[in-house]
Amino acid sequence: MASLDALEREMLLDASLKKAPVAYALWFFLGGFGAHRFYLGSPGGVGMALLTVASMSLLIASIFGGGGLLILGGLCVLACFVWWVVDGFASRTLSPGPTWR
Repeated sequence: MASLDALEREMLLDASLKKAPVAYALWFFLGGFGAHRFYLGSPGGVGMALLTVASMSLLIASIFGGGGLLILGGLCVLACFVWWVVDGFASRTLSPGPTWR
């Protein structure tokens, strides 16, 4: 039980050292790939990265292969953009640490 408490304290210390300007810079420049979520240690970064890569792949495929995938790719890009904007407002609550500066 004591080792669990030590691990929990270490995780909280790591989380409390996260800096808000770094998280927002990552959100702004690499937010579509979930970089800020990886930095903050919150879930959803992998899903965000997969959705971004899938939507870009669909758009590129529609440009070179035909217009059938253009609507689906556009909807995925729209979903990525909405997720990116919501994460910008929610980044303050994504941090697991109590003293996020």
